[in-house]
Amino acid sequence: MSSTRWTTITPVLGVILSLLAVPAAAQNPFSIDEVLSFSFASGLVASPTGDRIAWIENREGERNIWVAEGPNWQGRPLTDYTGDDGQELSGLTFSADGSQVFWVRGGAPNRQGEVPDPLFSPSEEQRGIWKSSFSGSV
Repeated sequence: MSSTRWTTITPVLGVILSLLAVPAAAQNPFSIDEVLSFSFASGLVASPTGDRIAWIENREGERNIWVAEGPNWQGRPLTDYTGDDGQELSGLTFSADGSQVFWVRGGAPNRQGEVPDPLFSPSEEQRGIWKSSFSGSV
């Protein structure tokens, strides 16, 4: 490229880059607390009948099962685990008629067969399959 082209391109690139930076600078940055307390849902499943759903919700480290039923789909907690105990929830599923919800609580064992215990609790953590009636409440 000739130096004339660079002379033309350089200011144009500078203007474009400065315009792109303005919206980013105007936004408020996230605080560490906001990032760490962000809640998210995972493991969404539907009942075989199609009128009920369940999911795993993680709010500030507290993992719980939430459910909703049509037609209004208003979510409600099915479990009441408190605190960030580090215990994984997985394997969420419904019974064939949609009246029961099943899940696994606890992480997979390591090579020695030890189940994760992030809090080093004196009572050994167990991995297990749990169930609750869909109509159950906390």
